[in-house]
Amino acid sequence: MPCECKNHPDSFCYVCGDLTLKAQRKPLFPLLKTAYHFDCQVGDQDKDWVPKLCCTTCYSNLTKWIKGTRKSMHFAVPMVWREPLCHLTDCYFCMTSTVGFSSKSKHTIQYPNIPSDVRPVPHNESLSIPLAPKTYTLQPETDLEDFEPQPDDEEYPAGLVHRQPHLVTQPELNDLVQDLEFPKSKSQLLGSRLQQRNLLEKGVKISSYRTRQSTLKLLFSEDEGLVFCPNSNELLIELKMPCDPHK
Repeated sequence: MPCECKNHPDSFCYVCGDLTLKAQRKPLFPLLKTAYHFDCQVGDQDKDWVPKLCCTTCYSNLTKWIKGTRKSMHFAVPMVWREPLCHLTDCYFCMTSTVGFSSKSKHTIQYPNIPSDVRPVPHNESLSIPLAPKTYTLQPETDLEDFEPQPDDEEYPAGLVHRQPHLVTQPELNDLVQDLEFPKSKSQLLGSRLQQRNLLEKGVKISSYRTRQSTLKLLFSEDEGLVFCPNSNELLIELKMPCDPHK
């Protein structure tokens, strides 16, 4: 997708997909990649739609698992990242509302389950808990002891929001409907979809499309079964089409 997302991908954990505040981020060190035991490898790190960091919780749990001090992660299948197709309906970073949350309240964030990005799957009978390997290579700079805890009350940094969504005004919506030559039903559907995603400016009315023909009806007359417009200039003005009143 050519446009930037509402939230930066590195604001989310590569492993669990949760919002990760600045003080709670860890790079995907070789140790973590070694401990990434989900029958797949850490991948797509060259793509701009994939997080390059993980949260301290996943880092700690994975490294403790590989050291034998933790039995398992909370889930059997981690976050699955795929390239999004649409910012409005298929983008994890745009569809997740993150503004105003802190580390103490971010557990209440509602995350979308969409085709491009699938949330972690917990352990069950068919997804058993794996055993930690007996040997592995430990990178000194990735040891847990190197991590220094940070205050846990940091608010979500506003700088991570690349771009606030543009809220569509009533004139813009009307122009869009007219440019697309939408009938009444599709005009209402477009307005409804934008409203569901909080992309309409306050006060924008989509119910007006149900009766948008009412004003036009007043410009027409009927005589003996013949319908006609006695003033074509007023009709063109109502349709926002160029007209010359002297012709």
